[in-house]
Amino acid sequence: MAAAKYKQGEKALTVDLWVFGSSDEAFGGYSRDCSSAASAPESVGDAAGSGEGEVWAWRGICYLHLTSSGAAPASRGEMLAVAKALIPLLPGGGPKPPIVAALPEAAIDPVSVDYFHADLAAPDYLPTDLRGPDGFAINDTAPSAFARYNSEGKPAYSLVAVEYDSPATAQDALGRCLRLLGSTAKEAAAAQGVKVFQQGTSGFSAFVQTGRRVGAVLRAKSVEAAAKAAAELRQSLAK
Repeated sequence: MAAAKYKQGEKALTVDLWVFGSSDEAFGGYSRDCSSAASAPESVGDAAGSGEGEVWAWRGICYLHLTSSGAAPASRGEMLAVAKALIPLLPGGGPKPPIVAALPEAAIDPVSVDYFHADLAAPDYLPTDLRGPDGFAINDTAPSAFARYNSEGKPAYSLVAVEYDSPATAQDALGRCLRLLGSTAKEAAAAQGVKVFQQGTSGFSAFVQTGRRVGAVLRAKSVEAAAKAAAELRQSLAK
């Protein structure tokens, strides 16, 4: 990685640049940081977001992070101008990780997307027991994606998708997740071929499998919303 500082009067930006071995890993680094603090998506590089005094951007094997660091704060527009000047200098773009591209696009919160393949790198929003060996068993051979979804401008539910090395491994993971959920939640209904569970005040959850991929709907507001989201996720995972 490399770092540099850009100054203009009392305003300054600290710019950190990471170059990874693959575009998937670069997206993972970018998405981990962006999803934790960004408040708005931006049109910079292959994906970008901005937050209070920060801009995150991804392009191919590169992840660029800008932070306002001067005595006077740099504006969002000023930070984006620097990011847009630097991004074209970086190596060419690349596709998003396949499991990320398999998430449904409609109603997604783009800056919430997180790509990871280690238990400890999973977002805090994903319960520890669910991401551990008794649930998804997220590891180097099970790349995963997480995103939040909105309805009428408000958070509606979240989706998790995990890709395994075979349909049999995915089937085992689905069975573990359903057993785990069944031990802590009450089965609410079966709609559109999907079992929906009520997790107390945490809302409704559902799990689906398509080939080597397993997906979950978390914290939906109703049985119907969970079932509909799960059906859409099942179709999207088949990409």
